[in-house]
Amino acid sequence: MSFDQTGDEDQQLDEAATAIMLRRLPCKLMIDSFLEILNQFWPGLYNFVYVPHDKSRARNVALAFVNFTDSESARMAYAYFQGRAHLMDTRLGPHSRVCQADVQGLNLNLAYFVARSGFSDLDNPHAPRVFENGRRIDLLEAVKKHVTMQLVAQASRHMKAVDDVRARRKAPKQDCRKDVYVPPRVPQGPGRHAWHSDRDDSSGSSTRLRQASEGGADPSASSSSSHSTIGHRRGRWEGLGPLIGSGLAAVQPDGSVHFFL
Repeated sequence: MSFDQTGDEDQQLDEAATAIMLRRLPCKLMIDSFLEILNQFWPGLYNFVYVPHDKSRARNVALAFVNFTDSESARMAYAYFQGRAHLMDTRLGPHSRVCQADVQGLNLNLAYFVARSGFSDLDNPHAPRVFENGRRIDLLEAVKKHVTMQLVAQASRHMKAVDDVRARRKAPKQDCRKDVYVPPRVPQGPGRHAWHSDRDDSSGSSTRLRQASEGGADPSASSSSSHSTIGHRRGRWEGLGPLIGSGLAAVQPDGSVHFFL
């Protein structure tokens, strides 16, 4: 089987698709170089870029994920990475492949990353980069703005299902794509955003995280550098078993739930 970029020429993106996945990239390609390539043709037209990194080998895992701000930009980028629109940048290597990503949209990609890596990895220098109007924004702020607890719970369930399937299969030979980030398709579910950020106007320095309630009242939650506490009746947290099981949340004796940031 050929692994050069011409292998994907007959494939097309879905009409509304905005996210693509690149594979078989050179293991030494870092995210800054990849962003330079994106900015040659689509400056300000993408909002999520992730080049998964192998910590033990200090290199990427030969994959990259990009979500564009609109489907037309995604189609132009897809054609470029197929090698049809322009001669590709040599930093992409001679064997790169491109396909439509399983997870589409900024919010779903962020939810999957939180479900997979937890809140502690949001400060990792190799975590996804999020952009708004071409400007990089803080990843935690992006998660607060775009991710709901329902999306994280759905992503956790799908992630567990994918991991269970992989565990039943014989492990393939390992190469530089160790710990490959392969997000499952996560359908967008209903729900309000899990976090709101309230700044203390008196000092301008403290921030409180709270969850919006359905009735309009906002049960407050204290916040520190390690976790935030959201107190509520236990019944409100049904369906968060995957989050609790993965260590992203813990039920307290009083019925409240601690979400670890």
